[in-house]
Amino acid sequence: MAEPIRILLTGASGFLGRQVSEHLAAQGHHVTGVGRDRKQEISCDEWISMDLLEGDMDRLVEQAKPDVLIHLAWVTRHGQFWTAAENLTWVGASLRLLLAFAARGGKRAIFAGTCAEYDLAADHEKFKETMTAAAPSMLYGVAKDATRRVCESYCSQIGVSFAWARLFFLFGPFEDPGRLGGSICRALTSGQEARCSSGRQVRDFLSTIDAGAAIAELALSKAEGPVNIGSGQAVTIAQFAEAFGRASGNPELIKLGALPDRPGEPQRIVADITRLEQEVGFRPAATFEQRVQETLDWWRASL
Repeated sequence: MAEPIRILLTGASGFLGRQVSEHLAAQGHHVTGVGRDRKQEISCDEWISMDLLEGDMDRLVEQAKPDVLIHLAWVTRHGQFWTAAENLTWVGASLRLLLAFAARGGKRAIFAGTCAEYDLAADHEKFKETMTAAAPSMLYGVAKDATRRVCESYCSQIGVSFAWARLFFLFGPFEDPGRLGGSICRALTSGQEARCSSGRQVRDFLSTIDAGAAIAELALSKAEGPVNIGSGQAVTIAQFAEAFGRASGNPELIKLGALPDRPGEPQRIVADITRLEQEVGFRPAATFEQRVQETLDWWRASL
């Protein structure tokens, strides 16, 4: 096994962060998690309670003494994060964190981005990191894209390795019940109808278990710049919902077309994962169907 690395992980108690922490801990690395609250099931060697929007970044980095920084924390409130003014506050907090990390000898930083940085209205079979015409349409995507540009330039200037994990559509345990996967699972495990739109839109879905492993492997790799974190597979929202219906044993509870389609929704958002596969060397450890079943089992156990 390689020599253990000291890693500072923000957003460690979140939907994705707890999976990143688990994968890193399983490989023997020292993980310091930071956030407002620690959940008992998080696999961290150390925990620092701090509100990153108000905390002392220098003190945080001095206490954690990380070689690697994985920054996942951001505003994530369902239905609000797209336009929340808090996105601007997170840009500033992220830059302050990077400055503190670099000033204390940090070697490699991985920040979380979003597929919303792309021009999602464009007609692309798959979105590639090499597309230079990023054109986010919502404040969330604009704030993320601006953060990436500044961080990437600064790290290049000072010699800190920097990678940007551009996330696509996630599902899995601990999902907010207001999100697509969470709402479907909550309905199915309660024996209720899962009311959905027509589901014609095509998306790239990846379990947080696999996304967490992908980010952990990205952090330990030498890949730099934007790297798409997705499955690379085109799945309609209808197919996604129906997979959960089959796994539950009650496919009739999936009600497609019960809700109206959202106006202006992009028709196709799928990741090109060439960099993730070839440069990071990542492959999911289970099939989409297996992850659907595992997610549903978690919801059942959580009732």
